[in-house]
Amino acid sequence: MAASDPGLKYALSRGISDITIRSSDGVLLFLHRKNLEAITKAFNTPEFLGDYQLNDGIISLPERSDTLEIVFSFIYPNKHPNLRGLKFEELSEIRDAVEKYQVFPAMNTCERRLM
Repeated sequence: MAASDPGLKYALSRGISDITIRSSDGVLLFLHRKNLEAITKAFNTPEFLGDYQLNDGIISLPERSDTLEIVFSFIYPNKHPNLRGLKFEELSEIRDAVEKYQVFPAMNTCERRLM
């Protein structure tokens, strides 16, 4: 499971960002605060940083990088992944993260794929 758009992969791995996320498998994802604030609710609250360990300015999240790459692909103005071909377990992990972080554009896509 991975972000399929090479442009997105570049956006998540390049250093032009203002938020760094560390996945549970140690992969760093470089994101943009404005995108997170505009598209999600969870990252737009002051309580968020208090809920997750912050080391050296890096937010550690409990999800694996393959899950987070797909979840965060929905915060950028690119074609969103359709999630076809994913195993039920993979899709469930993505749906759980989407709900947890309130990534609104991904919610309906996940629900439709799980039907």
